[in-house]
Amino acid sequence: MGIIGRQGFKKTIISYIGVFFGLVSTLYIYPLEEAMYGLARFLISVSSLLVPLLSFGTSTLVLRFFPVFRDPKSGHHGFLGLLLILSTVFFLIFSVFLVVWRDLFYQVLRTINLDVEVFSENLLETGVLVYFLITIGLITNYISNFQRIVVPGIFNSLYFKIGLPILILLFYFQLIHEAQFKWGLIFIHFLILASLVIYTFFLGEFHLKPDFSFVTKKIAKSMAGYSIHGVFASLGSTIAFKIDAIMTASMLGFSSTGIFSIADNVAGVIASPFLSLRDISAPIIAQELHDNDLQNIKKLYTSSSISMLIVGLGMLITAYVSLDFIFQLSAQSSILMQGKMVVLMLGLAKVIDMTGGVNGLIISFSKLYRWNIVLILLLAVLNIFLNYALIPIYGINGAALASLLSMTIFSVVKMIFVWIRFRLHPFTFQHLWVVIIAAGAYGLGYIIPHTGYYLLTFVLKAGITGSIFGGLVLYFKFSPEINAMVLRLYDQAKGFLGMKRN
Repeated sequence: MGIIGRQGFKKTIISYIGVFFGLVSTLYIYPLEEAMYGLARFLISVSSLLVPLLSFGTSTLVLRFFPVFRDPKSGHHGFLGLLLILSTVFFLIFSVFLVVWRDLFYQVLRTINLDVEVFSENLLETGVLVYFLITIGLITNYISNFQRIVVPGIFNSLYFKIGLPILILLFYFQLIHEAQFKWGLIFIHFLILASLVIYTFFLGEFHLKPDFSFVTKKIAKSMAGYSIHGVFASLGSTIAFKIDAIMTASMLGFSSTGIFSIADNVAGVIASPFLSLRDISAPIIAQELHDNDLQNIKKLYTSSSISMLIVGLGMLITAYVSLDFIFQLSAQSSILMQGKMVVLMLGLAKVIDMTGGVNGLIISFSKLYRWNIVLILLLAVLNIFLNYALIPIYGINGAALASLLSMTIFSVVKMIFVWIRFRLHPFTFQHLWVVIIAAGAYGLGYIIPHTGYYLLTFVLKAGITGSIFGGLVLYFKFSPEINAMVLRLYDQAKGFLGMKRN
């Protein structure tokens, strides 16, 4: 996949370095203070929910309209500066409205039996965090227009994966209290933002002087319409993917949210390659749709779907077949085991989403982008309703089941929509064979008995399951991109060892 493959692969490597830190934290640090970890996830989720509202969707303009503003000689007509001004102005205006009308918002929360105090006690910290998230997302997307996602990925992933466990440990050893913990979380995001600004300047793309004469009435009208769309699309997406942490916090407490979030971390490992692919594909798809090049989009749609199914399903079966023994490596295994079914259901939800490949980007960056609002809001409404219905009955498992059901419906509807409107679908018989091979590999890994040593059993179950699945997938060459990537890694390893390929 050319630059998509190279940058996506590098970003995935960075993601898995973050995964390593995340795994250590998940097993040994987060369970020490699951309530504080739940608080952190709650703050991030609520802030993410407010980002599209308080920025009025400006972050969604970055990828969609960069092809229009692209002009290296003029600094892209100050596109970055224009968006930073717009996002800051909207943030200030809507923040005032939110503060003035907060009692009305709290009344809505009481009506649906959510705990108002968890929101009111964190109002200031949430507001500051929202502004940092708005600006971080805007600059990260801006940098991706230049096919640079690796270094921003380091800032966005590793800073948080390293910084949050440090804060948890500081709180655990009573070196900081809760208020300092929350401001420490904000400081991590300040470091991320500062690093992104420096990197953008290093790239020579930090142009802050807007060329207002370039923004014609036609462009302004188009941007305004897409921005409104972005508010609902981003809001719906955030509700769909963050509402479980918010609702578990307000309905079950921060401890339950912490356990749910720890399980979500394990399942989140599965989606790391997909997030890398999405980040690098987004500006390319935006440009190709701008150029009306559907042939290349079709190739990317098909290749991304089979590749992501292989990676996602392979990681899910490898992790889940040995999950009991992974958790037993932690002194807090009893806490971790409460999230076992959450891992399975959230993992399946992520695999289903990954199998859709880039269909969401195709809709978002096409002239039919308004339909994305309908689809996203469908997912959001489904997730809220299902969470509200299932959490009181099944607890954190209910939140995970809600995500699985809503994501399945959402993914199917997206695929049908892209097929009807663009005559594009990603599926071949290879998808079916991948699922069959995965089921067989999982079955063989499952029947391996416990050796009496948790680490050894984990290595055997995960190793055999992953080797069988990966070996057969590579042998049958279901994904040329994955085969090429593995071959490249093999050559690099041999080169490092001073060996030559025959």
